[in-house]
Amino acid sequence: MKNSRFSLRVLFGLLCLCSVESVFCQSQQLSFEQWKAKQQQHDQRLKQQPKHTVQLQQRVVQVQPTQPVSYVATHTPQILGEQIKLNINTASQDEIVAKLEGIGRKKAQAVIDYRQQHGHFKRVDDLLQVKGIGQKTLDKNRDKIQINP
Repeated sequence: MKNSRFSLRVLFGLLCLCSVESVFCQSQQLSFEQWKAKQQQHDQRLKQQPKHTVQLQQRVVQVQPTQPVSYVATHTPQILGEQIKLNINTASQDEIVAKLEGIGRKKAQAVIDYRQQHGHFKRVDDLLQVKGIGQKTLDKNRDKIQINP
């Protein structure tokens, strides 16, 4: 936000400078060569001003080095030819929301609460006992869920 304000101020200043300079050039009746030399000097001054840089955050993921890895939109590693399933008995709220279709934060928290109150899920169909998860939601996500204690 601060950089964009600074950029807008610089841009406005340059526009004002250019219009003042063009009026000055017209009043002085400069030749094209003189005008071009002034413009080149101005361009050099602009190049010498510090540029704003943006550092991108890097994310390091460790995988087994013997198998090829592809990166999906969520930046989670996926072994080629094999879909990584979500262990519903150990998954966090964020993992459930990210991996399962049609499951928001409230339903994910309901899954975790149910798991804490009743123990680990023994079958995928046990998710139907969680309030807010119906047959359609379960069917959409059945192949993404695994049950491991």
